[in-house]
Amino acid sequence: MQVNATEVYPVIQMIRRLTAPDLTYTLIRPLGDKYGALQRQGNLSVVFCLLLNRVYFIRDRHLTTAALSQTRADLCEILAIRALREHAENMLELALALTTSWPVYSGAPNFLLERAREENDDDLEERTYKRNPIHFYDPHKAPLLDHYRLKVPAIRSVLEFMNFVILFILFVVALEYSELDRINIAEAIFMIYALGFTLEKVAAMQEHGIKVYFKGTWNGFDLAFGKPIVDFHCVASHKDRQSPFTARTQ
Repeated sequence: MQVNATEVYPVIQMIRRLTAPDLTYTLIRPLGDKYGALQRQGNLSVVFCLLLNRVYFIRDRHLTTAALSQTRADLCEILAIRALREHAENMLELALALTTSWPVYSGAPNFLLERAREENDDDLEERTYKRNPIHFYDPHKAPLLDHYRLKVPAIRSVLEFMNFVILFILFVVALEYSELDRINIAEAIFMIYALGFTLEKVAAMQEHGIKVYFKGTWNGFDLAFGKPIVDFHCVASHKDRQSPFTARTQ
């Protein structure tokens, strides 16, 4: 489904005309059927348009029209709830209707687009990048080196576990083949890998916050393993500085 090709603005204006004759003689069901027909034709922005118009009516603070606008806002909310029922049996459509940020000016007349560009409307910034609607991830169709695989929790947890195992093995090998007078290859490999491991954890802590980061059990183990890494780097750097003196004494 093409998000940018979905006509959103005409639906917003259609909903905004709540003084039409069909509202005078009948109420919820005809309007629900009207907007439901739009959804069945493939326009999933109806819920978004209803909620957007609800905000539009709520913002009316004029003394003579505020009460009427509040009623219209409540009507938009009811219609949005009924419109969501159309997607009750399709989880993907329900997620699209609830989470997609639809471009407001899609389908609007050209003179409105020109005026919005002149006013530097923030909504037009959405046209500057490619919009990808949500979809079900199929690992069988994705390439092997697809970076979207990292978003899958099972794959992400396996990679983090393997990363920790490799770090621990390198740590044991570095201790086993450690030399007193210089930094050997095993120690150098461990120090480089440990530096990348530490930077990754620091970046994750900065991204999610300390409180959220420490809610993970494995994150506590990673942080506890960080102290031996720091101690190893300190000892190795001190050993490297003392190597000329050691060589002379030998």
